[in-house]
Amino acid sequence: MATAVPPGHVLEAAVRGDAAAQVDLALYYRDRNDRFRALRWAKRAALSGSRKGQSLLADVNPRAFKRATRPLWSESMTGSMVRLSGYLVPQTEGWDGRIVIARRHGQRVVLTGETKGMQAGRYVIAYGRKRSVGVEVMLWEAPAPRYRYRYRLIPNGVAGGSSQVYTVEMTVANVGRQPIKTLDLGVRFRQQQSPNDETKTASIGPLDPGTLRRVHVSVTFFNHRHSGRSSVPRVTVREKRLEW
Repeated sequence: MATAVPPGHVLEAAVRGDAAAQVDLALYYRDRNDRFRALRWAKRAALSGSRKGQSLLADVNPRAFKRATRPLWSESMTGSMVRLSGYLVPQTEGWDGRIVIARRHGQRVVLTGETKGMQAGRYVIAYGRKRSVGVEVMLWEAPAPRYRYRYRLIPNGVAGGSSQVYTVEMTVANVGRQPIKTLDLGVRFRQQQSPNDETKTASIGPLDPGTLRRVHVSVTFFNHRHSGRSSVPRVTVREKRLEW
């Protein structure tokens, strides 16, 4: 179905570069589910510096808004669409309840606008409009934590007909930018063709980005004598709890 034609004077003004008319056109097409034209006019208004255009672009197509931003590098970028990243500063640090992001090299920037859900201590990427003081956030995201673990089983052999302690020695590293408050990993020890099957929890405490912890978990199994009923335990690891 063809899209209805907008008022001629609005279209003419938008083509001439009138940001208000461009916003009107974007709204006109958005309300008629014509996303392509809505995006085109919202982006033109946003790039001209129109706050309404920038807010509309973030609403119509968040991905396009993010791609249109530039890294915040200067206070002279007032009115521009910018992005910045860093750790949110606790409000107890004398910022009068304002949300502040701490960037590299010690720079701190006040965030306003769409900040609901932001938590102190988290690493966030904020997208918005540079104001004379700080940044008005229109979109933001907090990347999920990333961690990596390695382990080895000690001993890697079986003494048939006796009880034996098996230990998993594990190293867990935070390889992302998000601090981890709590991480519990379930470590399952299982001997094939045997009733021996037990899961232990490896609890890793706070884990800051770039740091690692070593933990040990152990079980005691009776290794059966019967042929084919003794084996080195197989180890599997799964995430049980992650808080950040």
